[in-house]
Amino acid sequence: MKKNPKVSICIPTFNRMQYLTQTVQSALDQDYENIEVLVSDNFSSDNTEELMKQFSSDPRVIYNKNNSNIGMVLNWRKLLYEMVSGDWFILLSDDDYFIDHAYISKAVKLLESNIDMNAVYASGYISNTNGDVMKEMTIPYDEVESGKNIFLKKYTVVPQEFTLCNIIFNVEKSKDLKAFSDLNNLYCDSQLFSEMCLSGKVGVIKDYVSVYRYHPGNLVTKKRTFEELVAICQVYFSPYRIASASSVITSIELAKWDVKHLRPAIKSVILHISADHADQFEDGYKRIKESAPYSLTVYFTDPKFLLKYLITKNRFLYSLILKLKKKFSGSEK
Repeated sequence: MKKNPKVSICIPTFNRMQYLTQTVQSALDQDYENIEVLVSDNFSSDNTEELMKQFSSDPRVIYNKNNSNIGMVLNWRKLLYEMVSGDWFILLSDDDYFIDHAYISKAVKLLESNIDMNAVYASGYISNTNGDVMKEMTIPYDEVESGKNIFLKKYTVVPQEFTLCNIIFNVEKSKDLKAFSDLNNLYCDSQLFSEMCLSGKVGVIKDYVSVYRYHPGNLVTKKRTFEELVAICQVYFSPYRIASASSVITSIELAKWDVKHLRPAIKSVILHISADHADQFEDGYKRIKESAPYSLTVYFTDPKFLLKYLITKNRFLYSLILKLKKKFSGSEK
């Protein structure tokens, strides 16, 4: 790896001017010199464009405003494929911010001493909207960790496995993996991280480097559309295929990962489509089955899943169960 690589800090934004100044400034405050700060405005209707003028004199900042709102994933794609000129990139959401000025310096030091790394990630804080509740997201791995180990233990780190602002990705490798190609895949960041882990070692910074704001406005907290549910499957199918073709992951290890992570996720998707998009179920199941790395008939041999599936197919029974669940959970007086 070359010395002093360029790092692109990518900030996708949409109508978040109340947070954006802090976000951009936290990027500019990094003590690593070879950076660019790229802001891609997804056709905001507030005064984001005017606000960004305060940074116009800093040559490290590049501001772009899209001609229309192209959606979250396509905005990420625009940043990576059309704006980034660095060797490494970070996606820093417009409501998150760095708190460690040496974050990128620490990451680059790790990268320069380990040529087979494709990513570095760090610990951080998760905050509510007001910033008065902070949870620690601690990364439980060694400074230089096997990507295989992280992949096999994925979805076990609490309260949250990672946030985008805590990961530095290799640009060339991300493009090779066709990152952010499906506009309906709102979890494509998780997919990219899994695939990066299967491609080599991962650097780990134990320090708390950023604050991730969690609030009701986060896009991924909203109810999923039919197309988004179908797209979620690739978050699991694609890494499974890569792991299956890899000599690093044994068939026994992959089988355990399948049972523990892939199957529960795909079962959940099938049930959600059946419950929330019943009129499109046949099409959705067909598409999922065609893209699956193995036959899905094995799922229907699970009595619990089959019972849940049959309940969602019975609209009256499903509606009744939801009402009873709501009542006895204490949410209905």
